[in-house]
Amino acid sequence: MNKVLILTVILSAFSFADDIKELKYNTGYAGGNLDNSRLQYSQFINEVSGKVSLDDEWKGLMFNFDVAKRNFYDTNQDAGGDTWDTDFNIMKTQAIGNIDMEWTLGFKYGNSDNMKIGYLDGLVPLKQLNGHGYEFYFGPTIAFKIFGQEASFTPRAVYYNDSDKYTRDYKDQGTEGIGGDFDLAVGGSLAEGRFGGLTYGVQLNNHLRKPTNAKASGSDKNNSVYLNYIAILTYSSPRYYGFGFDLNVFNQWEKFTGDEERNNGFYVSPKLLYTHTFDTKIGKFTVNPYVSYNVVDEQDRQIKYKNKFLDYDGNKELTGGIQFSLNRE
Repeated sequence: MNKVLILTVILSAFSFADDIKELKYNTGYAGGNLDNSRLQYSQFINEVSGKVSLDDEWKGLMFNFDVAKRNFYDTNQDAGGDTWDTDFNIMKTQAIGNIDMEWTLGFKYGNSDNMKIGYLDGLVPLKQLNGHGYEFYFGPTIAFKIFGQEASFTPRAVYYNDSDKYTRDYKDQGTEGIGGDFDLAVGGSLAEGRFGGLTYGVQLNNHLRKPTNAKASGSDKNNSVYLNYIAILTYSSPRYYGFGFDLNVFNQWEKFTGDEERNNGFYVSPKLLYTHTFDTKIGKFTVNPYVSYNVVDEQDRQIKYKNKFLDYDGNKELTGGIQFSLNRE
């Protein structure tokens, strides 16, 4: 069933072959909690994303999609659950003076099934247990510059509906309601030279949710804001015959207001990669195998499980995979 859905997405994209601007497929394997060289968990990752031009229908209109599937396994390689995360949206570009805007109408669907690991190990978002949920969203992304650095602000109106023990952005699981996203991002290049480049990115994501239906969750239906703040610094070495080295320093802090659960993660991850691009009749086809390892993985993670608050440290995660991409822009 999983492979059928991913294949359906790929075939659907090719039915619009003349209008495809970008198509990516990433497949990988990750394992962590290394103890005496033994993996304590593992996961297989498959993700398909792309962009399809709808210029024939309306100039500047684009259809974007992203479908990700993860399968988890425990130490004995027994199934430990799986998750889906999908995003489909239609985007329209607009320029007002010197300001570029992208209006987006989208639909997200997420599902966590038979989760036995992952939640406690810090592999899936806070509170995202067995269940499913979806949301519709609408709003612009406004691009601008701050002191010469690229920045964007994304305000969106949201309707969401979560079921069972699933939630995306509200403090309680299994509710239905409305809300708004207020996301700010800034980033760019700090240095570029013969010895490589240094880039950075900062995201301040603030997702307000107000339940209108508590269902059977027992929620107090109070407003809550999911705070997800991310900072990343990346050094990229010069590429030699397609081979390269990246070093990522990453920090993520997340919390739901009105709730004591939170996570603060700090990671340092060297990454080896190879990139080769082929010019073909249908566009530029790129192959990108990679492997990375979290040499530093410190997660200060407090979650509530069976009415007890538990603290967890990080996972020393090893990740390897390959990405195939087609670019026709």
